[in-house]
Amino acid sequence: MPPDTDLPTSEWVAAVTAEILSPRLALFEPGTQRDDDLKKAAQEWKTDCRVAVSITYAREFLEYEIKETERLNAMIVKQTRHCAELKT
Repeated sequence: MPPDTDLPTSEWVAAVTAEILSPRLALFEPGTQRDDDLKKAAQEWKTDCRVAVSITYAREFLEYEIKETERLNAMIVKQTRHCAELKT
């Protein structure tokens, strides 16, 4: 309920909402320094996230490559032993 005012409740709510939000919205209007800072921070965060994902993906890929190399090396050793046994 609005305090002792002559405004109906809906108008009072609209006035209070406008009073609370208007200074905050003005900070982020296009072309203001605050808006530019926010866009720059968002872009930096987006770039950081991409780098983190790339690092994670690269780590997983390198671990896969190491495992495959070890597996292939083990197969080469096994085949080499088999050939040596056949020759003797």
